[in-house]
Amino acid sequence: MEPLAADLVPVDAVMGKALLHPTAPMGFQGIVAIDLQPIKGVCATVGKGAAFLASSTGHHFTFDYLPGQVNALSWVLRKALMGNCPQMPLKNKNLFLVGAVEPAVGDETSRDWYSFASYVVRKMKADTQMPLDRAERLGEMVKREVPYTADLVPIRTAPLDATHRSNKKKDEEMRRETAFAHLTVDSSRASADPTHEARALFKLLNIVEVNQDNEVTLVLTDGNRGIDNVDLHLLQREILVSLQPGTDIALKVTPRGIVLTILSHAGDKPKLAQTLLTVMNRGSNWNVPLRPFGVVTDTRIARIESHYTAKVSGTARKVHRQRKELLKNPFAGTVAETGGGGGFSPRYSGFPSGSAVVKLLSCLLYTSPSPRDS
Repeated sequence: MEPLAADLVPVDAVMGKALLHPTAPMGFQGIVAIDLQPIKGVCATVGKGAAFLASSTGHHFTFDYLPGQVNALSWVLRKALMGNCPQMPLKNKNLFLVGAVEPAVGDETSRDWYSFASYVVRKMKADTQMPLDRAERLGEMVKREVPYTADLVPIRTAPLDATHRSNKKKDEEMRRETAFAHLTVDSSRASADPTHEARALFKLLNIVEVNQDNEVTLVLTDGNRGIDNVDLHLLQREILVSLQPGTDIALKVTPRGIVLTILSHAGDKPKLAQTLLTVMNRGSNWNVPLRPFGVVTDTRIARIESHYTAKVSGTARKVHRQRKELLKNPFAGTVAETGGGGGFSPRYSGFPSGSAVVKLLSCLLYTSPSPRDS
């Protein structure tokens, strides 16, 4: 769901309906998880997302993300449901009161709530660098006693013994994968050589190629205030005056800004790059017409975001490690314009580009053929 700034979607209402419909099969519990991402442009440098996890047993968790961090809970849940969640030993009878269930002999396709929740909370503590007091409250929620029926969480069978782990590790070290990274950069600090900069970002992988996408995002002032009322027809006419004759463009309003796509020059990279450069240089001077209640007013463009797609390759194990590194240390926010080096940082990171510093707003790594398809 991508609501605009004027929309309000109560998270608890969405989770409540999802838990009720459809009803979980007999013997299993219902689990709902939601990942929230901050709307880019509203608070691009300090915006933080959050994640929520609720179960039909009555337990509920809230996880606060680091600035720029996204989909950490989705990553952990995927690993848990793929069979990486171990069965917790029942050391005392009190654990039965918090959702522990004695597993059936040979049952590797389900986990009790206590084992599942303990695994998720433990992983999220590490991935989100959770403060101690917050971690203690989540630990108390795991052990909270609720009226409980012995409902289980279904998982896929994944042997976790040493032999299977060793075989899996060998397979990942031998098998090579190709991945795609979608980079969003502040165009005022874009690098003339994105391939060189990408090598500093993906230290574990080989850079095959880096291409600039045929679209940019126009972020309006005051956190995209009034974006719901933008008159795209008038804006398109003003943009076309600044571009070469015959250039075809398309505009689309999204929560993170106005996406400007260059439809012409397909396959002609030099001409496309020249057109995008013109947009970056002249875009800050454009007036964005608004039409609230039929009255035409103007607003300005705060910044223009450029998008790049990097194709990288490496062993499956290195791709997995790089994705995990990006998850725990997101490339979001900005850094001061100093001569210091870049690298991974829990909150902010960047890398030098000549005398300036590239402002990298987001970096997402996919293993599907295209970031758009994932």
